[in-house]
Amino acid sequence: MVTSCSIAQPNQPTRAVEWQQVKNLRSQTKSGTRLKKLKDHSLLLELPAQPKDSYTLSFRSNLEQVAAFRLRTLPDQSLPNRGPGTAGNGNFVLTNVTASLEGKPIRIKAAFADHEQAGYPAAATIDQDSKSGWAINVAPGQKTKMNAEHEIILIFENPVIPKGKEFIIKLDHQLHEDYHIGRFAIDIAQNTPPIPKAKDPRHLQPRKAKLMVMKELSKPRTTYLLTRGDFTRPDQTTGELTPGVFSKVQPALSDSHKRPSRLELAKWLINPENPLTPRVTVNRIWMRYFGRGLVETEEDFGTQGSPPTHPELLDYLGRRFINQGWSMKKIHRLIVTSHTYQRSSQSRPDLAEIDPRNLYLARQSRLRLDAEILRDAALCSSGLLTRIIGGPSVFPPPPEGIYAFTQNRKSWNTSIGPDRYRRAMYTFFYRSAPYPLLSTFDAPDFQTVCTHRVRSNTPLQALTVANDPAFLEIAQALAARLIQERPKSLAEKINHAFELTLCRLPNQQELSLLSNYASEQENDFSNDQTNALALLNDQLRSLETSPSSAAALVCVARVLLNTDNFITRE
Repeated sequence: MVTSCSIAQPNQPTRAVEWQQVKNLRSQTKSGTRLKKLKDHSLLLELPAQPKDSYTLSFRSNLEQVAAFRLRTLPDQSLPNRGPGTAGNGNFVLTNVTASLEGKPIRIKAAFADHEQAGYPAAATIDQDSKSGWAINVAPGQKTKMNAEHEIILIFENPVIPKGKEFIIKLDHQLHEDYHIGRFAIDIAQNTPPIPKAKDPRHLQPRKAKLMVMKELSKPRTTYLLTRGDFTRPDQTTGELTPGVFSKVQPALSDSHKRPSRLELAKWLINPENPLTPRVTVNRIWMRYFGRGLVETEEDFGTQGSPPTHPELLDYLGRRFINQGWSMKKIHRLIVTSHTYQRSSQSRPDLAEIDPRNLYLARQSRLRLDAEILRDAALCSSGLLTRIIGGPSVFPPPPEGIYAFTQNRKSWNTSIGPDRYRRAMYTFFYRSAPYPLLSTFDAPDFQTVCTHRVRSNTPLQALTVANDPAFLEIAQALAARLIQERPKSLAEKINHAFELTLCRLPNQQELSLLSNYASEQENDFSNDQTNALALLNDQLRSLETSPSSAAALVCVARVLLNTDNFITRE
């Protein structure tokens, strides 16, 4: 269905905007409440609405470009007072709208609507503030009807080229518990609608405010050396202390007679003549790639730290970092394209006595993946990974009852939909009780600052990858992916599983072992359909394959995810 809409802007000619309704709209809600698709391709929320719910909508388009989208809210007999919202009077408050294409955020530059409730402008949907939003209530005397069709138009900063990639639009209702949009439709347009001139310019752009981050005192306080650190016992015999920097590191702070400020300290830190900052930075980057910095004590560059194994290389990288404009991207590229980084990590007997710790980098180092990367790698191999960037924290599935044993019982509302499978860096954490998968694989406890993580090797790690509910979901999704993408022989499925998890094909012995294992598991499950079905999720049950065969592939997926090869960077 294609409709057209003309929006007039003062002193400009009227131009038509052709809106194309999205018919292949897929939807999920954070609460799990169903959004039912109607015959006109609009979506209707099944009541009762859950508190402060969010809708995630996805679709694909083959238009040449998309410059804007329109959300039409529609009345319905099933909604309170005919809607279009779920509040008792039919109102709603849409607090935030975001859009992305193939996981990359799309910046929305303006939002406007055909009707706005006083104090609830359309622009509030793009100000990233959960305490403001767009609503449609009608003040006494207004001719506009609230319980009628209304629309909000959101314009992208730059048109995007979809090429059949996945669009995701997220609608949040975070201000009131039951003020949700009840029925709606989505339209998209290739050309940019003109922005109408509003009396209040805040209706066109997100509201902005000035926020003071830091300010120097007009009269600096007097600072003395404290006796045994006791602030009540200043040692005035040593005289007043003034700001300064390391005397052995050049250059000095400004020669101005004025008291040095924090700004001067910041400029000193990145002064090209100061080698400390670039050396520390590149050393920590080097540590991420090789498991050990050129200075092993990357948290201590002082006299009590370790001397660099390659001082000339450290100096060269630091100088290169400065000369390339402090570009993190360029220094990363320089390291990963080097012959040193690209060497094999295979152990060499001739080096066992000469350099047992591989300090001189004759080979690459084998490193256990960091906790967050390990979970991301598993999600990626299964096809579950949600690539949306930014946004609030999420709550992936934890082991059942894990937060019942904390000092204070913690609430953990497990995310559903795409949020459930976001990158581990977005996981919500309690400082006193971090997400168990992360702490099991040596993530910091979030109460102290650290520059280096330990890498332990414990039985609990193997048990976590084998039995954690999140990893079971991943194994089920990986099994479904194997069935859908390699529907023919078992050998093809195993080869594909190796490519997805270990980035290589199995050798003949590995292929034989896993083939025999899968056949044995399928035979056992064929005699125990109850346990076979218990190992499957809804997606696997819907596929045209026997439960015993699908359950056997879940077992194969769990085996591969629980190998040293999978959790280790070679």
